[in-house]
Amino acid sequence: MVQNHLSLLFDATISGNVEFLIILVRSYLDLIWTLDQKKRSIFNFAIIYRPESVFSLIYELGAVKGIIALYTDNHHNNMLHLAAKIAPPNRLNIISRAALKLQQELLWFKEIEKIVQRSYRKKKNIDENNTTLDTPWELFTKTHQNLHKEGEMWMKDTAKYGMLMAALIATVVFTTAFTLPGGDDQDLVTPILLSGKWFIAFFISVQLHWSPHRHRY
Repeated sequence: MVQNHLSLLFDATISGNVEFLIILVRSYLDLIWTLDQKKRSIFNFAIIYRPESVFSLIYELGAVKGIIALYTDNHHNNMLHLAAKIAPPNRLNIISRAALKLQQELLWFKEIEKIVQRSYRKKKNIDENNTTLDTPWELFTKTHQNLHKEGEMWMKDTAKYGMLMAALIATVVFTTAFTLPGGDDQDLVTPILLSGKWFIAFFISVQLHWSPHRHRY
């Protein structure tokens, strides 16, 4: 019977069924301390699978929150190590752009960082052979390396596109600014007003007035 409760507990956590989870925990309070075979609690599962609504329940636990935040699994992964692992595809792909995905992942990491003890930020996990591996931040950089590259490419492409649009706009503005009033003579391909003597005289007088030789001291 207990095993069935555990299965329901972790399934509800992974799927983000917070309503059912609240009912289950209220009926069996000890479930909040329950760990699976890898020594992971429901909050560890919430960090891995990213159902924010489930993880937010930890803020309702008061001082108990600090105790649960001390848990580490069989490989010495604390909560921050688990947050450093990349989100499952069904959660990661909710956002389309790589740079925004990376931002979301970093925000999640920083949120968990607020909960764990400061010393846990420097703790290293181990592998199956008890070999020391990574701190949480080192693990984050490794697991998000491809996403970081994709984000950089997207940012560069976006910047290039922005520069192209700016150049096009500048060209239109430049052309408009130097289009003389009166339109063009389609046969001569010259502004119509340039064929007028008065306009030519005016243009020459302006040039002479603003000539650099005029302003020498």
